[in-house]
Amino acid sequence: MALPTEEDINAGAAALFAFIMGWTGSAWERIRSNSGALVVELAASDGHPGSGDLPLVVATKNMDLYSDFGTSTTGMTSLGDQFLRAIAVTNNNASGRWFQIFDQATSPVALDMPNYSFWVAPGTMVSLGEDFFGSGGRLFNIGVAWGWSTGAGPFATGATASNHTTHIHLG
Repeated sequence: MALPTEEDINAGAAALFAFIMGWTGSAWERIRSNSGALVVELAASDGHPGSGDLPLVVATKNMDLYSDFGTSTTGMTSLGDQFLRAIAVTNNNASGRWFQIFDQATSPVALDMPNYSFWVAPGTMVSLGEDFFGSGGRLFNIGVAWGWSTGAGPFATGATASNHTTHIHLG
């Protein structure tokens, strides 16, 4: 007897979930695996899309923490598909700085355009998690790179490494 495939397991989980919820026929359109997390795509009884994906099971991958304690103003945390789950960054400079996140395979250089840019006022910390990135995180396809910038738009060098701490949670 062959071992069940991931597709078999997901189909079984989908059927069990539909049974528990009492869904039949057009009440649920399909259940699929999305990067390790099972999600349901709902459809109304008239066949129109429902409210979107609902997480059933969180990804089994552990959350990884990347930290920099004032040694660099740019960095590369990982390559390939990665979910950004949370950040906690501190700016101890007398001037405000922009913490930027990039979907790219290298640390940012001048004029690279960020995917996200967050203002961090002088002497403050910014912490964003599920409230911003969602319960499953935001997908970065190429890699997760970061930088402290003196401008909001394209990456601008000039920040002082020793004035910043950076914590990035991936998973």
